[in-house]
Amino acid sequence: ERSSKKGKRKWEGTRQERKVAYLEQVLTLQELRESVFYAVYHNSKDYIPLFSLTIAQAITAKAQGDYQVVIYVDGVNREEEKKITNGLKQLGIRRKKGKGRRDESSALMRLADAVAGFFRDEAESQAYARQLFPRFLEIHHVKRFQ
Repeated sequence: ERSSKKGKRKWEGTRQERKVAYLEQVLTLQELRESVFYAVYHNSKDYIPLFSLTIAQAITAKAQGDYQVVIYVDGVNREEEKKITNGLKQLGIRRKKGKGRRDESSALMRLADAVAGFFRDEAESQAYARQLFPRFLEIHHVKRFQ
């Protein structure tokens, strides 16, 4: 965050050259390899059930053996948090706990916000994202769910 000059800014408020500098550094993070999952849904208003489904698919793809997960979700209210929790339970996900958080609260949440913003920028055909997206997918072995 510091060396790219992105700082603690939200992705939407970050200038493009800082986004690119930040993403170039994210590309070097081996910890993200095979740990980035996403889904794109069109023409649906069922945000919470689809969000829960995508989380469940990611956990199922990554979890091994007797697992427990802690789930942090950016910017949801208590009612949405409860719906997500119930949806995950219905999908058979064992979780230790879940918590809504603001993305400014930790570097990890800001990283997740940046990656999600980058994926959204690619879906919206922003040139910088279109250029970096194939490298990101290849380097981190990103999995897309349908």
